[in-house]
Amino acid sequence: MRSPPTASPGWARLLTGELGLGIIALVLFSVFVLGLLRWYFPAGTDIKAADVLDAARAIAGEDVAIGFTSADSAGASLRVGTLAELRNSVQSRSAQDVAWRSASRGAVFHVQDALQTGPRSYALVRMDAGATMKLAARSLVVFGGEMVGITDQARLVALVTRGEMSGQVSAGSAPAAVRINSGTLSVKPAAGTAAEYTVQVNEDESATINILRGRGEFIGAGGTTAIAPRQSLTVDQRGKRISLVDMPKAPALLLPAASARIDGRGGMSTVDFTWQPVPGVEGYRFVIARDRELYDRLADERVAEVRFRHGRLPVGEYYWSVQGRSGWTFGVPSEVRRVSLVDDVNPPQLFLDDVPRAIDGRSVTIAGRTDPEARVFVAGQPAVNSGGHFEHVTQLTAGANVIVVESVDAVGNVAYASVMVVAK
Repeated sequence: MRSPPTASPGWARLLTGELGLGIIALVLFSVFVLGLLRWYFPAGTDIKAADVLDAARAIAGEDVAIGFTSADSAGASLRVGTLAELRNSVQSRSAQDVAWRSASRGAVFHVQDALQTGPRSYALVRMDAGATMKLAARSLVVFGGEMVGITDQARLVALVTRGEMSGQVSAGSAPAAVRINSGTLSVKPAAGTAAEYTVQVNEDESATINILRGRGEFIGAGGTTAIAPRQSLTVDQRGKRISLVDMPKAPALLLPAASARIDGRGGMSTVDFTWQPVPGVEGYRFVIARDRELYDRLADERVAEVRFRHGRLPVGEYYWSVQGRSGWTFGVPSEVRRVSLVDDVNPPQLFLDDVPRAIDGRSVTIAGRTDPEARVFVAGQPAVNSGGHFEHVTQLTAGANVIVVESVDAVGNVAYASVMVVAK
């Protein structure tokens, strides 16, 4: 009896290999699709604290700040705040929705609503409980119910996992509570004044808390640490105290002067910013923004020297400030200065004194007036400009001499004037 035909071993291996490759491709495609769905449609509508943490960690490489506002038994219908300011990519999602939508100023948030910022973006939320919360770039906030076991009477609770968060608590309002690195920070305004603080998670996953105004108290591994105004506390990943130091003093700004106007040409200007050194610091943090609150930032740089050069600032109005830096601690911010950049296309003024039309000799003095800071050239030779007045002795040749005077301002605008002198 003849045995039934069988596939050759070569064909079997080929089919098995193709099937394996197909399975691998299907798995990779499924993971890719699930990743897209997770990005565009994060956690469901019933978001608890643990769900928020999982969602935050799923956003690889992004700075994340996660917050909760206090709630009563009314649940998710309780209003908690409004979106006061935003820049660039800011999205929101209500508790009943799955997809994110572009946020707009004035949007109202309720318990379990969510808000997130993209790269080079920020959002400022004014809480109904008398506090404000600023989200830096690549941050996520979910407004939820009060967390049990946190500081008594706290009206605002923020859970920070990455990045930087700043906040204020109005005078007379209940304390703010911030959950960070397995510990809890409580910030209380002083009598008659608001409280102001910042919380940042550092590159080594330690956390630094700065109290600018008001008083703070951190409860973590090893006990409770009181934080006075203008003090900085750094804790490790478990919430254990590493250091409690005074914040470096505010630098005194030098140039540009307050409310300075800088003339540019062609729509872009190079501007040098300088300030006085602060004793004992390792470096500085330089910030320049389009608004006085320094939310809409063009640069946020760590520098070692007492200067910063911005090479391409377009025409407009800007605000800048500097902080000293020591370790993970940023110091008290300097004043915020305004500088205006304008596109100057107007040549300097230029007036020549009367000159004899004909002279006996081989030289003549050319004098006149121009802008005090302008450079002056007479017949191609530099002339001394003293407070807007210049004069220069020019050599002549026999016959008619046409003498050209140029005045050049700081941005390159040029004014011309000429005179003809006949040398006999």
